[in-house]
Amino acid sequence: MEQAQAVFAQDRALMEAAVSAANRQVDELKIENEGLRREAESREAIESLAAERLEHARLQAELRQEFRYTSDRQTAIIEEVRLDLAQSAVVTRELENHLGAARALSESLSREIDKLTSEANQLKVDLATAHTGIETSNREVREVTHALHIAEIEATRLRTALHAKEEALQVEIARRIAADNAVAELRTQLKTPARMDRNG
Repeated sequence: MEQAQAVFAQDRALMEAAVSAANRQVDELKIENEGLRREAESREAIESLAAERLEHARLQAELRQEFRYTSDRQTAIIEEVRLDLAQSAVVTRELENHLGAARALSESLSREIDKLTSEANQLKVDLATAHTGIETSNREVREVTHALHIAEIEATRLRTALHAKEEALQVEIARRIAADNAVAELRTQLKTPARMDRNG
């Protein structure tokens, strides 16, 4: 019985260590899963922000394009008026000044549109990168969740095995006690007649 108890104690210590390790792994996977979930939420927020910036840039580009068209139309009208009033030097100089200012504004708007177009392209790239990052995070979350499930199953299995060993030991101890009692009773019975013969 002492040897069996020693073996069971050793097995129990090993099983408890395995259960403890499995529980630690479960806790670590839960922490990692929570971090990945927060990272995925952060990336989704970045993606939403990038989409809003892209739409804002697109609207600004459209407005500047419309203003540029209006400015070009005004430039054309000014040019027509300048030709019609070519005989008036003063008016011609004023119109030329307006035309120069309109051209400078048109060039400035053109540069601004090019800049906004470049920003829009960069935002598209950032948006694609955010999509990729979210997909990667979601895949990692699924993998960690799967590993967490496996670890929980293993911990349950180890706890069940430990419980089964404990029950088996209890049965063995009860069997040994019953056998010892039977032996003791038999020895008592065997000794009793001898005593009676000596007394007689």
